[in-house]
Amino acid sequence: MEFKRIDKEAKSTILALEDDIQIGEITYVKRDDQKIVIDHTEVESFARGRGIAKDLVGEVVSIAREKGWKVVPQCPFAAAEFEKNEEYKDVLA
Repeated sequence: MEFKRIDKEAKSTILALEDDIQIGEITYVKRDDQKIVIDHTEVESFARGRGIAKDLVGEVVSIAREKGWKVVPQCPFAAAEFEKNEEYKDVLA
């Protein structure tokens, strides 16, 4: 599995790809220069149960750390991941 990041001014997307087929995605919007909001996480039904959504949240956390951003996990799945993972607290807004 590989990740492909697509940055646009209004919304950024990270795609999870397997053999060049999209199997999942997570989207986030920049609220300001220091804060992003994760607003959507989705994994194709045939690929569920493999931890792909969790990996996508981890990708966003890595980017946030690299950029010095704080994260608002608005998406229910992302919010649950932030609740479960103490190691994400450093980027939680």
